[in-house]
Amino acid sequence: MHPEFGEVTAKQLLATWVVHDQTHVAQIARTLAWQYGEAVGPWRKYLSVLNS
Repeated sequence: MHPEFGEVTAKQLLATWVVHDQTHVAQIARTLAWQYGEAVGPWRKYLSVLNS
């Protein structure tokens, strides 16, 4: 039982955990890509990791 959502399944809980971890991976990718923001020049607008 969740205090806000009520009954949740183990599948929902595990899926949420996975997506939470993937969010951290995306944050790391953006941080690593940031250093190349100026170096990529005009292609920056096509590189979504630099524009998020």
